[in-house]
Amino acid sequence: MRKFSQCAFVLGLLVCGASLAYAGGSPSDSTQTASNSGTAGDTSAPTGDLAPGSSEASPNLWTAASTPAQPGVFALGVGFPDIRARYDFSTRFDVELKAAGETSTQAYSARLYFRALRWNELGAYAGAETGYLRFDGVYSLDGTGFFVEPLVGAEYFIDKRWFLNVDIGPAFVNVSSSGENIGEWQWTVNTALYYTLF
Repeated sequence: MRKFSQCAFVLGLLVCGASLAYAGGSPSDSTQTASNSGTAGDTSAPTGDLAPGSSEASPNLWTAASTPAQPGVFALGVGFPDIRARYDFSTRFDVELKAAGETSTQAYSARLYFRALRWNELGAYAGAETGYLRFDGVYSLDGTGFFVEPLVGAEYFIDKRWFLNVDIGPAFVNVSSSGENIGEWQWTVNTALYYTLF
């Protein structure tokens, strides 16, 4: 049973394997600067909060999410130890397919992202991931399993094509081998570097 528990832990590491990936999104401005130009004869002050010593309105920094990628953006990723494909099908939702593994362990999963907030170059999101596990010769055990994980994370938009994200969540990992079954919760952390294809 101890080897079985160790096997589940190793597969949990595969699930959370901190990854660097290429994938999608070109940042769109989430803030707008209020116009300081008025109609002829209009002497009213510009709308918005004025920055000290400035005649222009400062941007509203905290807004509802405006996705960094336009709907329809598709991207591919390469990570450690995964590869991934991500599709942005609306201004708030992305779907992603991931494959991770090595000679003795493999994991195939799907993710759903919901972009919740945006603050200048920073964004926040929530999501979920579920996947299938396969292992051969891990602590002398062979078998299959699955995992599910709710997650929350943050994004940093570098420019119109590149952005970083990091997320954390509790993953439930369940594995079966030789008629035995074990499931346990493990905290996982993922990081990624994304690049837009089109």
